[in-house]
Amino acid sequence: IGHRSGLYAREQRGQGREVANLVGGILAWTHAGGTMVSQGEAVREAHVYGRRWNLLPEGWTARW
Repeated sequence: IGHRSGLYAREQRGQGREVANLVGGILAWTHAGGTMVSQGEAVREAHVYGRRWNLLPEGWTARW
């Protein structure tokens, strides 16, 4: 999430992997209507830091 994901993406690119780091992170992705997939199935849950970081849209479940 945030700065750490940017560093990790840069590291992965350096190893020849094609990666993307989303501006706004997972919260922006969910608010924009992005799809989350777990084990091949669409889900409406995402991991956030904790209760006060639960800024997911209505209808989503936060995990921490």
